[in-house]
Amino acid sequence: MNIALPSPQQDVGLSDGNRALCRAAPLAPGMRSGRPALLPSPAGIRHGCDGRTRTVVANEGIENRMLTNIMYVTIYVTDQDRALEFYTEGLGLEKRLDFPGPDGRFLTVGVPDSPVEIILWSHAPAAGQPGGAGAPGPLILESEDLRKDFEIMRRRGVVFEESGPVDYPFGVRVEAVDPDGNRISLRQSRKP
Repeated sequence: MNIALPSPQQDVGLSDGNRALCRAAPLAPGMRSGRPALLPSPAGIRHGCDGRTRTVVANEGIENRMLTNIMYVTIYVTDQDRALEFYTEGLGLEKRLDFPGPDGRFLTVGVPDSPVEIILWSHAPAAGQPGGAGAPGPLILESEDLRKDFEIMRRRGVVFEESGPVDYPFGVRVEAVDPDGNRISLRQSRKP
């Protein structure tokens, strides 16, 4: 069955429903007007709030997207067993991989149900960790209830830079410190 679609140059206008969406669209951060740029329509045709019709090519921009996911982040540690204990028993992460590799032991942990894995990579002791007070650590983990999780982690022996979570405009934050001095930022986003 063939369906006749308007050409990209042909202005099919906006339906009453899409006109209402254009008028009612909330102002999004970074937008100059409160109108969405394009409204959905059938088979590759999009109607703009300015009344013009555009053709959208399927998978447009996909060929420019080279990266698809964050697989690993690395935390450098001097004792992998001690680090594994801190990240699993202290912070509550789960052990994912642990096997010998050509360059050393490949050990990872991760947040349950998250595809991102944290490599606990062995290295010689460093002359301190980068960043000063107030700078984020190399790893930022999110919590739904940071104040509650802070108390649980503190009872487990996790060391923190602050005496408790601190309120900020973006939410709540506290910095944990692993056995090698890496600062681990723990955050809770502000709820609307």
